[in-house]
Amino acid sequence: MRPFLPLLLAAQATFSPVMSRAQLPALPAPSAPAESVATSFLTHMKAQDWPGAAQYFDSREIARFADVFQRYAAQPQAGEGMAQILGITREELLALPPADLFAQFLAVGAKANPDLYEAMKTSTYQILGRIAEDSDQVHLVLRGAMTLKGVAFSAVEVRSFHRSPQGWRLQMPPEMSGLVLGLEAGLQH
Repeated sequence: MRPFLPLLLAAQATFSPVMSRAQLPALPAPSAPAESVATSFLTHMKAQDWPGAAQYFDSREIARFADVFQRYAAQPQAGEGMAQILGITREELLALPPADLFAQFLAVGAKANPDLYEAMKTSTYQILGRIAEDSDQVHLVLRGAMTLKGVAFSAVEVRSFHRSPQGWRLQMPPEMSGLVLGLEAGLQH
């Protein structure tokens, strides 16, 4: 088995011209507010540091994500296709630690649209507000801006965070949670 996956290796070696790996922020302390975690996460995303970005998600959600992907990949009729989508072999997919598998998924998703991949390098984010559901669940309202093929645009989005034993961590976006639920449902039939 290859010790490093091709996309992860490329992601670790190729960062935004504005920021080197040494300049990327460390994971904030468990006591840091969700806003600090969001800012640090978005810096890793802009630098296209997928292993770094993956550490901002709750390790329990990443473990569930990896478990479902690996169980699905173990199925004879679907496993090879799932591995090909991720750009690795079935054996590599089945052997990957959860955080590495999730980082590979982030890298493949970002590289699927080369224009958007390049536009991410120009991205900026501003935290507009915070909505607390309770002491362990907050939603941050962000305005993101980037330039895509010479056209500047911005959008408002909401990122949800919950307090974990590691501190504030991102919740899986609904699209990713839906993918996991769909794969789980397929495994039960």
